[in-house]
Amino acid sequence: MSESLGQHNGKWTYFVNTNRLLFLLVVSTVLLVYYSVGGYGFPDYRNYIALAENNGYIVSANEYAAEWVARFFLRNGFGVADTAAGTVDFFAAFVQFFYVVFILMLMRGDDLQQQRGWLYFTLALSPLLLTTALRATPAYLIIAYLCSYGKISTFRFLILAMVAISFHDSAIVMIAIYVMSCVFCNVFCNVREGFLRWIMWGAFALIVLSQQVSFLFVSLVSHFDFGIRAVYFQGGESASIVKKIFLLFIWVVAYTALSGEAVSIRSKVFLCASTLVMALSFSLSEVAGIRFSVYVLGAAVVAKGAFVFSGNKDSEFKQVDFVFGFMYFVIMFYDIFRNVKAS
Repeated sequence: MSESLGQHNGKWTYFVNTNRLLFLLVVSTVLLVYYSVGGYGFPDYRNYIALAENNGYIVSANEYAAEWVARFFLRNGFGVADTAAGTVDFFAAFVQFFYVVFILMLMRGDDLQQQRGWLYFTLALSPLLLTTALRATPAYLIIAYLCSYGKISTFRFLILAMVAISFHDSAIVMIAIYVMSCVFCNVFCNVREGFLRWIMWGAFALIVLSQQVSFLFVSLVSHFDFGIRAVYFQGGESASIVKKIFLLFIWVVAYTALSGEAVSIRSKVFLCASTLVMALSFSLSEVAGIRFSVYVLGAAVVAKGAFVFSGNKDSEFKQVDFVFGFMYFVIMFYDIFRNVKAS
């Protein structure tokens, strides 16, 4: 009797954990609002409807390098839905289920740093990933996990990489950066953090001077036909101050990871490289820069198990960090909900 009671209590102990409880609370809040309003009210829903009505693509199937699973879902109702809206709703529910299960599996252990990392990931990105950027959500999750995983010569990496790019093409770039970061660390065993900081400050300069850099790059890429991806390479537009401040904030989140004692050197190299790509992309197009910034933000908070600060055990800012994370969640949640009301 006592043994069975202990087993029963052990099952409940999983949920009697502050990080996991907060994770479930945040996710439940986002999903409650999503289903109360209805998916049709959120940005990108109409784009998904168009994809579902046009067999999984906008103009031609050749527009995509991968995204096999995402397009397969959006052109098949699986007998569950016989309308485009029903297909999109089914796809949204699948992605949301994938999100919750994926993170809960990673939070099931006793590694508090990993638990905090995924909690901050959810505070920062769940309003976006559970409501709007549904096609790319699995890719963002997997890239964040791989950043802290730090291995490439494993079957797990191969499977996860294929899953990521099968949902969104942008994951191809991040997987390539991840592989190059791992190879770089294997070739140069003693990577100095001072070198990485110089790279980060270079990325900082690119963000600040994005419009000037844009005019240099746009003449080079304007001769190529990128199809529907051409929106990522327009360049020359007036840089949004708000978006520039947002990217500088992401830069701070990634930069403090360099001081993280629990962050591996591979993760630090990856964050530096991806931040540099984010900055260069922002110079070409705000759309591309913002997309890559989500990868950087997710990977950084998971790698260090913190939000703005380093996440070191002796850090005096853990409570402040959580306040910042919660404030960021409120701002992002409000921003997306504001767009919903306007739609």
